[in-house]
Amino acid sequence: MQLERTLGDFKQVIWFRTSIKNYRDEVVNFEIHLKVENEDYQKHCINKYNYPKPSFISEHVEYLKQWNQEYCEGWYRLQLDDNIKIAERITENITSCVNTYLDVNSSFDKSLEYRLNEFNNLDYFGLLIIPDLLILSELTNNKKVQKTILEAYENWKQTDEGIKDVNEGADIFDTIDNIKKLL
Repeated sequence: MQLERTLGDFKQVIWFRTSIKNYRDEVVNFEIHLKVENEDYQKHCINKYNYPKPSFISEHVEYLKQWNQEYCEGWYRLQLDDNIKIAERITENITSCVNTYLDVNSSFDKSLEYRLNEFNNLDYFGLLIIPDLLILSELTNNKKVQKTILEAYENWKQTDEGIKDVNEGADIFDTIDNIKKLL
């Protein structure tokens, strides 16, 4: 169950994931994911960096600050709330997020700017978007962003939290270091 449209080389998808608690064709619980796919970006990630990236960008709506969470606790539960109100809220959210999330991530330049603005907290979870920021800065030939991100990363690795996380050996550090070597 999904809605999709193409904008240039980018495919925008609104995916409705149903729960195993649903019965046959009766949907009671579902969650929503927004994603943008770009074949060139995916090929570039795999061929140059050996970094498998199924979507250009993808997010569960629960984590989007643009998404009004009314009636949504991760999952929408049709049996708990007025279905008409849920449908109206989802429609409003989709309309809002097309401009504020999907469209801004349907261009390498706009997506780099958007992700850089979202990159405000360099902690372990902030590290997870560094590979995309580095790759996008390469694709848009933005050396200033690359330098800024790499400096923030190296400085963070010297903090107590960074040293602890590096010593625990999370895969993200290898991914970042591999991409950094190939820039």
